[in-house]
Amino acid sequence: MQRQAAYRNCMMLLALLGTAATGFTAPAFAQADTAPLSDVKFDVTAEYNSNVARSDAARAAARGLSRSDQRITPGLTVDLARNLGQTRVWLNGSAGYDFYRRNSQLNRERIGLEGGIKQPIGPCRVDITAGISRRQSDLGDIAFVNNSPSFAVKNAETRQEYQGDITCGREYGLRPTGDVGYVIARNSNLIRDRAEYDELEYQGGLSYSTPNFGDLTAYAGRRDIDLLNQPTAGGGEVSYHITTIGARYRRDIGSRLDAQFSIGRSAIRGGGALVPNNSGLTWDVEVTAQFGPRLQVTASTGRQFVNSLSSDAAYLRTQPNLVQLTYAVNDRMRLQASYLNERRSYRYATPQVGTFIDRETRQLGGGGFTYDFGRRWQIGLSGGYERRNANGTFFDYDGAFARATLSLSL
Repeated sequence: MQRQAAYRNCMMLLALLGTAATGFTAPAFAQADTAPLSDVKFDVTAEYNSNVARSDAARAAARGLSRSDQRITPGLTVDLARNLGQTRVWLNGSAGYDFYRRNSQLNRERIGLEGGIKQPIGPCRVDITAGISRRQSDLGDIAFVNNSPSFAVKNAETRQEYQGDITCGREYGLRPTGDVGYVIARNSNLIRDRAEYDELEYQGGLSYSTPNFGDLTAYAGRRDIDLLNQPTAGGGEVSYHITTIGARYRRDIGSRLDAQFSIGRSAIRGGGALVPNNSGLTWDVEVTAQFGPRLQVTASTGRQFVNSLSSDAAYLRTQPNLVQLTYAVNDRMRLQASYLNERRSYRYATPQVGTFIDRETRQLGGGGFTYDFGRRWQIGLSGGYERRNANGTFFDYDGAFARATLSLSL
């Protein structure tokens, strides 16, 4: 099958990069990340949510759910890195388990782990990463199915990601770049298998960097997406690709301002009548500013074509806008506040019947603080409010949450 061949090719390339990384040791760049890291934390989070079901009371009851609930999540967070000669190996992420007081059917592991190696090879540097994430699906995206709404509730989303990057040349000046990646996205619930997909991505570019100018990269890339279980007349897979040509730029302006952005033109092709051709501008912008010694403000916006395990759509067009503020009251206490406004539109490969999401706007605002008790203990308190307006009223909801976290550095 096409996706199996693509997967084999991607794995072969990553294996070749890894073999080369163990056979050559010539330095290419002055490594900034040379210090070892050993940050391991055990934490317990308690949360109250007024609308775990992400729906009104009647639809929550039909799903066999209580709207309000309390959740306890013990977990472990790691951030580890070591240098083995000129090779740097690292691992970061977290793993925990959600325990709900009322909705025990939502009890589920919550995993997000990523690790990799960085290795100079002659005039180049190779980065190889692998990661996995697994969690319970957002209930706001799961609709009634075949008059068995409760059957659709339990679903674990799992994503495996593999990535290989290479950059050649000196630290400053012109540098060619390339990367290849593969994503395997699966759902545990049989009635959610139409959202499963495989994705192969490859990209090449040319970067120019100087201390005063910053870093500018022109790139061209392609993503091949296979929707594995979409119903079609011929019984085959739904496949299409997204090509993007663009540029990205990053500049640190002293210690007070960091700006990075990318802009390109993306075109969706190859899906035939099931996934009609589409194109448009895509971008990501993020600016972080430091106001005095205590206040930091980050603002970001973007527009992208993405895939999701929570929907049967062939792809989504997302436009998130985020503002975050952090204020250091003193060396131990920090205040945080944030606001997110995200618009999404859904494009389906097959005609939809019944209830489905066509478009939505989500708003999420909140704030809190963290306090360090010495070098090992930390407590955090936060809360917020979320509201979604989707097409019609079926997927509309709002809810509030409050959260407390106690962390111990091991």
